[in-house]
Amino acid sequence: MRKKDKAVCNYQYYFKEILEYYCQCGSLENAMALVYQKRNEEAVIEDKMLEWFTEEHVHILEDEEKEYLRKVIAPFRRKVKYIYKGTYATDSEREFIIIVLIDKLVSDFENTCLLPDFKAGTMYKGMEINRDYKIGELDL
Repeated sequence: MRKKDKAVCNYQYYFKEILEYYCQCGSLENAMALVYQKRNEEAVIEDKMLEWFTEEHVHILEDEEKEYLRKVIAPFRRKVKYIYKGTYATDSEREFIIIVLIDKLVSDFENTCLLPDFKAGTMYKGMEINRDYKIGELDL
């Protein structure tokens, strides 16, 4: 876990967002399903959703990292398929972030946006190497 302020479950962490959706749709179950789908980008299975809401919320990114990535993806947020952290096969001392975009208009064609690389272990420490992250997982 990145930040060890006070342990809260996902329900507590996303409570304000659930409340906003509840005010719009009038159903707590639907509001929770909307938040779950937004964060996990998968179909709602009630047992899985309830389990996720009771799990401890994990901050993967620092606030500054979140703010930077939010600004970078803002113009094409809806096209982001996933964000990936990797390391070079020829230089394990350098790491990089790739943002993979999908263009539904061009037959699911994928574009990538490579951010400047950085010294291993200095940035995005909460992200695992060689793993795809949905924007919801990173609280973006």
